[in-house]
Amino acid sequence: MVKRVPATLWIYLLIDLWKLILLTTAVLVTVTAFAGAVKPLADGKLGPEDALKYMLLGMVPMLQYALPFAACFGATLAYHRFASDNEMTAASAGGVSHRAILVPGLITGLMLGVIVLVLANSVMPRFLKKMTELVTMDAAKFIESSIKRGEALRVPGSDGTLIYADSVQRLGPDPRSGSFERMWLGGLLVVQLDAEGKVRSQGSAREAAVWLRRTSGVGPEGRGSTRASTEIIVKPRDAIGFGPGFRGANSEVLFTFQVPNSFSDNVKFLSLGEMRELYDQPQRIDRVDRQRVAIAMALAERRALDGIGDSLRSTGSARFKDPFGQDVVLRAADIRPTFVQAKVAPDAAGTDRPRRERDPRTYRVVAARKGEPIVIERQLEGGKVQRQTAADAYIRFPIAADVDRGSASLTLQLFKVAAVPIGPEGEVEAPAEAIAPASGFGEVEQRPLADLTFIGDESKDLLALPTQDLLSRAEERLEIKPIDRQVLSEPIGELNNRLGDLFREILSKEHERFAHSAACLVMVLVGSVMALRLREALPLTVYLWAFFPALVGTLAISGGQQMTHSHGAWGLMLLWGGVAALSVFMFLEFSRLIRH
Repeated sequence: MVKRVPATLWIYLLIDLWKLILLTTAVLVTVTAFAGAVKPLADGKLGPEDALKYMLLGMVPMLQYALPFAACFGATLAYHRFASDNEMTAASAGGVSHRAILVPGLITGLMLGVIVLVLANSVMPRFLKKMTELVTMDAAKFIESSIKRGEALRVPGSDGTLIYADSVQRLGPDPRSGSFERMWLGGLLVVQLDAEGKVRSQGSAREAAVWLRRTSGVGPEGRGSTRASTEIIVKPRDAIGFGPGFRGANSEVLFTFQVPNSFSDNVKFLSLGEMRELYDQPQRIDRVDRQRVAIAMALAERRALDGIGDSLRSTGSARFKDPFGQDVVLRAADIRPTFVQAKVAPDAAGTDRPRRERDPRTYRVVAARKGEPIVIERQLEGGKVQRQTAADAYIRFPIAADVDRGSASLTLQLFKVAAVPIGPEGEVEAPAEAIAPASGFGEVEQRPLADLTFIGDESKDLLALPTQDLLSRAEERLEIKPIDRQVLSEPIGELNNRLGDLFREILSKEHERFAHSAACLVMVLVGSVMALRLREALPLTVYLWAFFPALVGTLAISGGQQMTHSHGAWGLMLLWGGVAALSVFMFLEFSRLIRH
């Protein structure tokens, strides 16, 4: 005789299970969402309406932690009532095995595990992102609440610049300037601190106008890193500044700073598919892209130097563009590296011995013949050409490349410079009497031509390369020219470190989400088994026997995620070890149940 499936019993248990699980989940997510909204509300980052919206958004991400414990609690209550009312005894007497009795719990655990997995990999990241936007993206509300509480605003990326104000007033959007909000600040004080936290300089103003504009964050030449941010423009009036050795005043000054998108660098705001895409496109993460661009700029500088040297040696000239798009022609024979004096560790006698080191940022321009001047020609408006001669000249690259410029800029430093204007037909134009005396055209000791771009600049092409291709180009450059190690080795090493950190973070987040899903199934079964085995105990006592092992398993998952992020795949042993230990505990308790 074939045993019938106890479908009626399963439906009965499933209905009881899901009623308790849904009720418990609703209570847990409401309490945890409220607890999460308390601090932003107390800090003034959220108003009452926004706090309610924050709570509603927070309920979905809280399901990843609340749903497994709610399911464990619901399974404990449902199965404990089933066992304590002797319904389990009646079912066993009717030939229903313990395994069959646990089938509703198994079905529930599988369904909840799939739900948690889908939510964690697609829906929860979006809600977490919206929660963060609600707290951080309303920069106007943050500035207003901070000033009203008497707190300082720290300028991002300024190494210790603080802004205070006595009063603040919001004036609404300004469509003419593209600002989504205007503000007025009264009694402005700007303080700049040093590394030790001491005041280095400070300035004050009677009032200041503030404009806030949202920027798309697309890099130069559309290089593709999305950095959504808020641009804050501050324009103080009647400003006075002073510090060690200086004091000055200005009727109107202007300074700007960016408030970056706080979730642009966090993997937890990405779905599973988006995280997988980062393996091929890690430059989508801002911290990686900034370092990638730094390598592209450094590599472009090295190639620009090669191009300048080759052009001078072959044609006797090199062409540049100035910031205004005008042509600048350098006429010389070659460029040569320079050296600087560096100190080494004291010798046995205690004296520092100077040592020469190559300066990778400065190159000397060599004239065609010794004693001949170096010639610089600039194409001016109206067809005029300005011709300058210099006794000496150097090409200098900045210490830190401007990653937002999109090209490898350089400075042509000229010494003992004389200028001679030349007309469109090549004739020399005599200077006016008011400009220079008749005896000569005049000479200046030095003159920098800043922000020049070599005509053969490859920055745009290098910026378009994927991260791994750019790394390969940089490493090939080091093999061909080891002398560039001073410039390229450090950014290459830093980019590799950031890539490693990013890939470990992706690995840890992927496994964390899958582990929480698996733990949801195991925790339902643990609660069900413990309820059947301890049917004579109080329901709360039974739940505690299930709760503490489940808590240890959840803590192991979180600790394993952090360890995997920090140290690599070794942390997966702890991450999955918590789920494995919880499973072993469940099987041991089930074996005791069926024995007795």
